[in-house]
Amino acid sequence: MYPEIKHFNSIKQEYDDKLAVLYKKREQIEQKIARVNIINNERSLTKKIKNINDEILDINKSKNQRLQKLVPYLLAGKQREVAAATKKFTQMSKDIIRFRAEYLLLIQQLYEVQQYAQDIETAFKDSLESIETDPQQIDINIDLLEINLHDPIHPNNPPLGILEKEVQQVYKTGKLPEWLHSYIANLHSNLNENFKPNRNKKNKRLK
Repeated sequence: MYPEIKHFNSIKQEYDDKLAVLYKKREQIEQKIARVNIINNERSLTKKIKNINDEILDINKSKNQRLQKLVPYLLAGKQREVAAATKKFTQMSKDIIRFRAEYLLLIQQLYEVQQYAQDIETAFKDSLESIETDPQQIDINIDLLEINLHDPIHPNNPPLGILEKEVQQVYKTGKLPEWLHSYIANLHSNLNENFKPNRNKKNKRLK
């Protein structure tokens, strides 16, 4: 909430609290009227209700007048905050484009590493062709360099591709996927582990 709307709501709440007290008082008097049979008492209570109703009207009028004066400030604050949010949104969108470009450059590097490994394998097999040796006996496993782009349930190879359903989930609900919670927890765990003091070292006593 921005400051102007906090101030607006605070003043509104003050009036609403006063009105709530009057509404409660009026309700109590109406309950008394329903129970009494003496005309004088009923007239007295009815007059009290009229006074309360008049006070309610005055408070509502004062509330509306005061809050109406705050509307221009409320609008100005809204415009300021929306402009700031729009600027932040635009900047973050540019950051995401930059991250996307960096991500694709990393994928390209994966391709280059994979191609290099395949070239090594090809050169290795070509070199052995002249000596009648079965290259399968001393093969390197090219499958280890395959990447998973979109299969979210692969047990040992999480997807490197950007899943649209995850983007939609985070953008529309603000909720992160479960694997990301686990990833963040592991990061924190590793950081804490790295900063733990070595308790196995005995403190040297000064002589």
